[in-house]
Amino acid sequence: RAIQVLDHVTRLMTSIANASPDCALGQLAMLSDQDHAALIALAQPAHPVATDQPPCIATRFEAVAQATPDSIALISGQTGATLTYASVDQAANGIAQALITAGIAPGDLSTLHLPRGFDYVTALLATLKVGAAFMPLDPDQPLPLLQGLIARAGAKALIAPAASPLRDAVKIHLTPGHAPQKTPPPRPAPDADRLAYVIYTSGSTGVPKGVRGLTGALAAHADAVKDRYALTAA
Repeated sequence: RAIQVLDHVTRLMTSIANASPDCALGQLAMLSDQDHAALIALAQPAHPVATDQPPCIATRFEAVAQATPDSIALISGQTGATLTYASVDQAANGIAQALITAGIAPGDLSTLHLPRGFDYVTALLATLKVGAAFMPLDPDQPLPLLQGLIARAGAKALIAPAASPLRDAVKIHLTPGHAPQKTPPPRPAPDADRLAYVIYTSGSTGVPKGVRGLTGALAAHADAVKDRYALTAA
């Protein structure tokens, strides 16, 4: 390890010495060709999953809801109450329409300040139905921290209870309860490179940093988890 680190430092210092004055930091070489190839190999999935499904979780959920509307989609861990796929889908359609009516467009960021439960899932799904991205916030985190995350992320909407202390942190505040709709509002075609979510690091090494997740990557992750754990409709 020590020899490898020394090799990286030596290569980096050599790159700095030979670089032009206008060279960007990202152009400086630190890794050998062998190290670079090894990192690229680590990024390849051990068990690639082939799928012809669209790179959009909302689109996939709608297909399942249409095929098996009366199947159970959610079970409350606290009460044991259930919601069917049709119920979840229609509730999310209602929130999605409210988001659009309020001015949320594809590519915008909507933050969720909700406890775990049915409302959280439908609000998350509703955001994706609009073609917008979601940013989950932990209700147990300090208010100043959450206000700072919203400001840095540039979130346009907040889905939270009416009495949420964050209601003044954004221009648009929606509550999760809206009249269900059988059909979703129109949205752009699935795009693997469209923003799906923003999530922040813990900030244990400094200021929390926002991580952007794309719809294609989120859908691919769902495929990989389903395959890896042999998940079925049951």
